[in-house]
Amino acid sequence: MNVDWVRVYKEIPVLENSGFEAASLTPWITWNPAGTTALVTNNFRSGAKAIRQQGGETSLEQVITGLSPNTTYVFGGFGKVISAGQSVMFGAKNYGGPAQNVQVTSTSYQNAEVTFTTGPSNSSVTLYMYKPVTGTAYGDDFYFNPQ
Repeated sequence: MNVDWVRVYKEIPVLENSGFEAASLTPWITWNPAGTTALVTNNFRSGAKAIRQQGGETSLEQVITGLSPNTTYVFGGFGKVISAGQSVMFGAKNYGGPAQNVQVTSTSYQNAEVTFTTGPSNSSVTLYMYKPVTGTAYGDDFYFNPQ
């Protein structure tokens, strides 16, 4: 047998439940010191479900493992707030560099994304949607890709 060539692919880590169509938030984790994070069937961008962050400070996070060190990735999604003057952030932390985030203040769904590069010995990241103040925000259609 002769082999002419071999192609090898590295599996790309997957952001799970990114459109929130599953019956639960899993594998997302909520952090709610002063508000609530819930899966809802209204105010979605696509599909039939979205994330609602309501009340005071609250966060939704997912840890992605199996990343390559010194590699650039993009995390983003679509978010909106209910009233002018409110905000919600999409971001990445714990990847070997300073936390990166981008703020959404629109009352209609707006795309927001951050780009980050893993550190020389880092193979994971925590991705998040964070609402720092009182109010209501929605998120949907999150994505995560190597750049």
